[in-house]
Amino acid sequence: MICKKCGVELNEDSAFCTQCGNPLTAENDSAPVNLEKIPEDSPTEPLNIVDELLPNETEKSEEHSDFTLKNEIVVGAAEDEENIFPEPENTAAAQVIESEQRSSSDVQPEIPQQSEPVADAEPVTVGVARITGATFISIFAIIALLTVNLLLGVKLGATGDMLSRRVRKMDTQTVIAADIDGESFSDRLYDASNFGEASHDIAEKKDFQHFMAESNFLVFAAENVKNYADFILEGKGGDPSVSANDIVDFYAANGEISKNIFNYEMTAADYNIMRRSDDLAEIEKALSVDEWSSRLHFRVEHMNYVFAYLTVGIFAALFLVLMIWIAVVVDKQSRHLLGFYGNIFCWSGGLSLIIGGAASAGMSVAHIITGEFAFYIGASLLLPFGLFLVCFGVGELVVGVLLRKIKRAVKNKQKRNAAVEEAVADVVKERIKSFC
Repeated sequence: MICKKCGVELNEDSAFCTQCGNPLTAENDSAPVNLEKIPEDSPTEPLNIVDELLPNETEKSEEHSDFTLKNEIVVGAAEDEENIFPEPENTAAAQVIESEQRSSSDVQPEIPQQSEPVADAEPVTVGVARITGATFISIFAIIALLTVNLLLGVKLGATGDMLSRRVRKMDTQTVIAADIDGESFSDRLYDASNFGEASHDIAEKKDFQHFMAESNFLVFAAENVKNYADFILEGKGGDPSVSANDIVDFYAANGEISKNIFNYEMTAADYNIMRRSDDLAEIEKALSVDEWSSRLHFRVEHMNYVFAYLTVGIFAALFLVLMIWIAVVVDKQSRHLLGFYGNIFCWSGGLSLIIGGAASAGMSVAHIITGEFAFYIGASLLLPFGLFLVCFGVGELVVGVLLRKIKRAVKNKQKRNAAVEEAVADVVKERIKSFC
């Protein structure tokens, strides 16, 4: 059976055309329609109308090559309103239009997102490894800064002139009465110099104490202390070692005082007796720079390189390098940087304050408690050095405390910024939900 409308071959028992939906009647069975295939180069009037409406891309598409024939059938069957036609298949153009309509209906208003502040944001890159590394570097930075403080304290507060002035201000009675191994300093010197034998037992120990108090002993000691300090700390002058001859020359320089106190004028033979004293030779050995070098296995005169300003500059440069290294390790994050810098200055300042206090006030207290002569000498000579260290320590403590306070302020600011960002994010989420 053939449909008279579209010319499609159908089964004999079909009631409707499966292609165009046209009902099949007996007329169709008795009078079959002979449809001739319309050539493509002889278009009909309905074909012209459809071709004018269709886009060129659809007409030329291989996927929809039968679209022209279907539209011819639709136009031919449009006159019959009772005919039932199936919906045409979606073309590529229809799919594009439908997708555009669907995308336009899904468009939602864009809500601008708040940009996060970059300056105060704390990145998460500073981990435990970086913090640990910066801590180890901080320890070396503390040592370097403390070394700078000690060297500067020696250069400014332990010079030859400074120590000489401190010796001159010492109390003569305290020095000659100082206890050394159970004996006073004057009695120990009296025995070591064989002063009784040299004076033919005319000068007694109590008279020798009077002699030492009236002599220029502190001036003699101050000059020798200056020579030692200049030679060891600054490399100036020759060997400052005090010999037995120097001690005997001190007695000879104060001959008039001994004559007035002992009622005896010492002769050259008497002074030679003193020079031959074994105990005086032991004192000479104890004050020898060569002996110090032998015991230390280091030439003491080379100590001036340690206390030179060049050495101070090297340690100061090392300290600056370590500070820069810490900044690199913590990625220049202000909170961590201020924290490490504050700890470095606080620790160095605290240790300098302790050492300076021990070198000045601490030795004075120890001398009062124990009565040891060494503590008295240390308290007198190291007072300027200790005061300089105390000044350095106080200054560094102030800097360290300020840096720590700034760190806390930065940390609190970052917490506030984080709270504000969280609140803004919550508001943005609520707005997005309301638009949805």
